[in-house]
Amino acid sequence: PLVLTARGTSVRSVVDAALDAAGCAPDVACEPTYMMTAVAMVRGGLGVTILPATAREVRAEPELVAKPIDDDAFVRPIALVCKRGRTLPRVAQAFIESMLSQLRRT
Repeated sequence: PLVLTARGTSVRSVVDAALDAAGCAPDVACEPTYMMTAVAMVRGGLGVTILPATAREVRAEPELVAKPIDDDAFVRPIALVCKRGRTLPRVAQAFIESMLSQLRRT
């Protein structure tokens, strides 16, 4: 069974969309609010979970292993956030332009 974060969380939204697109109806055993709780439930043998590969909670657990999911359906949208109406320093603006240029190439 799956231990998935609660409905409405960003991780759960990505997982639900990917599973729906694949026509899968998962057997969800538990729906904790926090990723750390999901990790604890997996450690306790309640199932498996799907979390961001960068989750600190997983890296801090030597008895668990994270297997990468290499599927375009499991993409998590991200955003660059800055304060509205604020003029960014030149170095910050240059960084943003460089990053966006690199992303457009991939």
